[in-house]
Amino acid sequence: MMQRSLLCGWAALAVTCVALGACGGGDGTSNGETSGGGAGLGGSGTEAGATNIAGATSAAGATNIAGAANAGATNAAGTGNEAGVTNAAGTGNEAGAGDGGGADSGAAGANSSAICGNGVIEDDEACDDGQTANEDGCDSSCQLEPGWDCADEPSTCTCESWVLSFDLTGQFEIADTFLGAGDGTFTVSPGTLTLRLESGPSGLEPGDGAVVLLEYAMHQEFDQDIPLLGGQVQTNVDATAGPDEPACGRATGSLSGSTLTWDACPTSDNYGQTDWSPDDALAGPGCVRGYHSEGMVVCTSSETGCSQGNLVRGDNPQDDTWDQPFGELTIDLENGTVAMGRTQIPNRADSSTTWLSFSGTEASRTCEAAPANCD
Repeated sequence: MMQRSLLCGWAALAVTCVALGACGGGDGTSNGETSGGGAGLGGSGTEAGATNIAGATSAAGATNIAGAANAGATNAAGTGNEAGVTNAAGTGNEAGAGDGGGADSGAAGANSSAICGNGVIEDDEACDDGQTANEDGCDSSCQLEPGWDCADEPSTCTCESWVLSFDLTGQFEIADTFLGAGDGTFTVSPGTLTLRLESGPSGLEPGDGAVVLLEYAMHQEFDQDIPLLGGQVQTNVDATAGPDEPACGRATGSLSGSTLTWDACPTSDNYGQTDWSPDDALAGPGCVRGYHSEGMVVCTSSETGCSQGNLVRGDNPQDDTWDQPFGELTIDLENGTVAMGRTQIPNRADSSTTWLSFSGTEASRTCEAAPANCD
């Protein structure tokens, strides 16, 4: 009778341990397994199952204890630890009953799920124009693009200034040589012209207003035959101005309609004559500041023939810098074209004049903010 009472006592104790998950000690070695708590009683529990029961025991509320008892019973029955693991990780009952962490975390996730393109500025969005296109001021992540200002909901964006780059082809003309022996017009390329224009009334495209020349470049390579004197003059020179950092520009002017007129660029009295040289150029805001010409001119004519162009027979290095006047530009913003008429380029020949004209097509158009630290 005493033996039966002991057996009943042990059975009751086992049920209590399973229900409360509090028996078996901290290391759970009562059944030779490595898991703790009630899982060890079933002989098949693992740490996942034990953690489930222990976690539930630490939580307040009878409902949670009952739920844990079910999980403990499942593991004790040997049906597998999957049920215990699923209960611990999948439902999150223990965390929810203990401190509400699971519910709070879910609410925070919902609050931070901004939708870019719905026209409403949410969370960390800087703008929302109701779409997710780029290059319109508000990008596909609803952040401001450089040079743009955006306001309101849905956002309306305007560009401060536009930078237009053109690919150029030029005509380099040599005139007024002795008996016309060296006269000629030569196609030169490639060339580049980059301008900054103010935004038009809509703020979405360039328009009338101030213009800044940011960069000019032209590769000038051609062969000039001298029939009367024999031989040839071979030119390989690069003319450049800019770009600079910050991009404050090399010349200023204004656009009205399709005509770009440069600001003042005074010239000396001998402008247009054969003796106009880089030393005679004058400075002004409309002059292309720091126009640099560098390269090589090779004369293969006789000494007499080369001297007519103020050259020596053989190599004639070129390296000059001056402030260059440009002629009016014609700009077609709709079709993306630019052109400059015949404009004199100084030289040191003292026996000829040199002239440049060019035309080109738009290669790029971007919205960019003007530097704030320009004079």
